[in-house]
Amino acid sequence: MIFNIADTGPKLKSIQYIIFVCGWFLCLQPNPVRADSLGAEIQNMEMFSTVYQLIRHEYVKNKNSNELIRSAIEGMVDKLDPYSTVLDAEDLKKLELQSVGKYVGIGVTINQNNGKYIITQVYKDSPAEKAGLAPGDEIININDSVLAEIDFQELRNLLQGDIGSTMRIGFRKPGDVSTAQKVSLKRELVKANSVECFKQSQAVGVFAVHQFMKHTARELKSCMNKHPSSAVILDLRSNPGGLLISAVEVAELFLDIGEIVQIRDRENKIIEKYVARESQAEGKPTLYVLINSYSASASEILAGAIRDRGSGILIGEKSFGKGVVQSVFPVGEGLYIKITTAHYYTPSEVKFDGVGIKPDVEVSDDLSAIRYGKKDKVFWRAFKLAEKDFPAK
Repeated sequence: MIFNIADTGPKLKSIQYIIFVCGWFLCLQPNPVRADSLGAEIQNMEMFSTVYQLIRHEYVKNKNSNELIRSAIEGMVDKLDPYSTVLDAEDLKKLELQSVGKYVGIGVTINQNNGKYIITQVYKDSPAEKAGLAPGDEIININDSVLAEIDFQELRNLLQGDIGSTMRIGFRKPGDVSTAQKVSLKRELVKANSVECFKQSQAVGVFAVHQFMKHTARELKSCMNKHPSSAVILDLRSNPGGLLISAVEVAELFLDIGEIVQIRDRENKIIEKYVARESQAEGKPTLYVLINSYSASASEILAGAIRDRGSGILIGEKSFGKGVVQSVFPVGEGLYIKITTAHYYTPSEVKFDGVGIKPDVEVSDDLSAIRYGKKDKVFWRAFKLAEKDFPAK
């Protein structure tokens, strides 16, 4: 599974996150603006110490100090927001694989919608595709765990495992609330495709970006060279995000010189800007961008920049609304925390976290419809607009 937690921060680029290397002496420096009063902070630490000692000496089972401190760290981080979490060295290795589109799993992207876990993408030749899982399917349970009773972090843990290990999934097809199906899947090393492209007509090219990875801009440029078009339909639907730098590189394929995205800290100060550095050639293609309620993070950065810069028309549904930067800090041997440290803003200084990017042309998207098939209303609305602007000769 590819998760929608992959955004780079404003400094050193590493895997899918920015890793700020800082020692404990830096992390724990008192900040008069951010910290509680010294007295209150001391009192809170004394309370924590009391609880720690009580559990160590009075709890009915023996708990070692490493276990208790790890649990305390996880509790603090997990309570921050849905995107902050604790990582170990193995987690970072998995992220490195994901940044080039490889990971061990069943080959799906899952998002949460109104308390339900919905499949938004199924990767080609993956165990999930072979088993008949499809976009729009609702995952009900995994093994013996009912998904309605767990959070996203627990879902990620359930989906992880070794190559060849088996998991049982219960799911429902769209519109079928009564009949549940079950299937057993073996985890494999899955290759998640980043870009797909084809020509819909002589004038209109279709370029779908499924996730922003290290090689996405290169693949997209190759597709555009292979299928030169007067109009481009750029499909970002159900794109959960990925690498910030990849989204910036893709934006540079379509935008003239100017701003792409701002990054602001908790005091709303701009700490980083990314800009397009080259002018577009004369006769650049007209751009139609498809988004839906599962377009998130890096895909929202790209869509927002295109909208604000007047470089294309957004068609579909309002996007997910994940506009935050996660940074990874080492906190001990083999232990890291990933926490939210900043917000993304569009070039017109719009903060889209929790709000989303609104399309210029609103069309509801049906996840169960075959992409680019007869029932794909979002695509056909975009194609009709492109065809109107560039009629067949």
